[in-house]
Amino acid sequence: MKRLLLFAVLVLLVSCEDLFQYSPDEVSPHTVNINDNNIQRINFENDTLRIIVFSDIHHAYDELIALVNTLNEKENSHFAIITGDLTNFGLQFEYDRSYDDLKKLKMPFIAAAGNHDVLANGQTVFEKMYGKLDFSFMIGAYKFIFLNTNSREFGFNGRVPNIDFLRAELADTNAYVQAVVVGHVPSFDSDFDPALEAEFRTLVHNGKVNTVLFGHKHSYMLEKYYHDEVNYLVSDDLFDRSYVELKLSGESVTFERKFF
Repeated sequence: MKRLLLFAVLVLLVSCEDLFQYSPDEVSPHTVNINDNNIQRINFENDTLRIIVFSDIHHAYDELIALVNTLNEKENSHFAIITGDLTNFGLQFEYDRSYDDLKKLKMPFIAAAGNHDVLANGQTVFEKMYGKLDFSFMIGAYKFIFLNTNSREFGFNGRVPNIDFLRAELADTNAYVQAVVVGHVPSFDSDFDPALEAEFRTLVHNGKVNTVLFGHKHSYMLEKYYHDEVNYLVSDDLFDRSYVELKLSGESVTFERKFF
């Protein structure tokens, strides 16, 4: 009887082997180059560029699908920006889970890497699915610069964020009317390399950067943090069921926080 029971258990394990094939180190995205592909989809021909901003999905999947439905029904923006933390642990199945809902958005979306997104094998998964951690693009006269600001996860090595990349991207101020800098960890947060904060602040204080977008702190903030002309927007997490509509028009910028 015992042998029969043991045999039955072994058969069950073999027949269900697919259930045990997942590894936390798995990197097997079904979709790649999401950011680049979505940038190519942005269609902007007007004077005012409208952008939806939200952050920190983690495991707020019910809230995410509610947000997607709200944006599809009520908003007519040109694209959305997610300021990081698509996942909790940087695992492939978490990336897949959030993307299953995000891909239902009618508008294109571009994501920054959050500190949770680079845990475990997360950096590799993000780079395969979404693309580089540091990148930039132009939409009309507006420049968007995405930075990996997750200094703590890279051991405060003096290279995160990549100040040289930011300096080069901002250098030719004649090439853009406005620049928006996007990261996850705010420059005034303890998880941001303190040795790089002053130079980061100096670079974005160039007269053409009106807006810096962050997440990470799980609470909403919009203020001129360093008492200059630069607006620092920190989006709260998705559990708070809010997002921000950002409008760029010439050299001006406006913000409207909305709930769903």
